[in-house]
Amino acid sequence: MQKWEYCEVEVEIRGTGNFKSTAWVYKEDGKHMEIKVEKYGAMFAKLGNEGWELVSAAPRPAAGITTAVNRISYLFKRPLKD
Repeated sequence: MQKWEYCEVEVEIRGTGNFKSTAWVYKEDGKHMEIKVEKYGAMFAKLGNEGWELVSAAPRPAAGITTAVNRISYLFKRPLKD
């Protein structure tokens, strides 16, 4: 049976076009590894080159009435290596 590891990426895009993202790779022992990525397109290229496959993407509404911040959560998976 195939086993998977998962990576969650949270992207924050501000009204001015500023971009910030953080990625977490979750491990079986409950610990996670954080990955910082500077550019939006580079994030997808880096994860794809590392074997990650996009499973889902979902918008996350920002809190507050007059905020210009948008968030998107991406979930990736890749086969666990033996």
